[in-house]
Amino acid sequence: MQHNEFIDIFKDVIQSDSDIAMDSTLEGIEEWDSMAMMALIAYFDVKLGITVTFDQLHALKCVRDVALLVPGFEA
Repeated sequence: MQHNEFIDIFKDVIQSDSDIAMDSTLEGIEEWDSMAMMALIAYFDVKLGITVTFDQLHALKCVRDVALLVPGFEA
């Protein structure tokens, strides 16, 4: 998965229209809350077959950290 593709998916899943980059801090994204985390957990489970927990997401600092959970993501 490419950076731009991940950013587009991430923004869609958390329902954000903000400018987001790989180095954007999660706490700096207005939509980043428990509902966004739950939406990402569902996306990872249903679309990617990956189990991600709320605690895992809560510990991450930036969008790149979330992307690195995706198998095959090109860092």
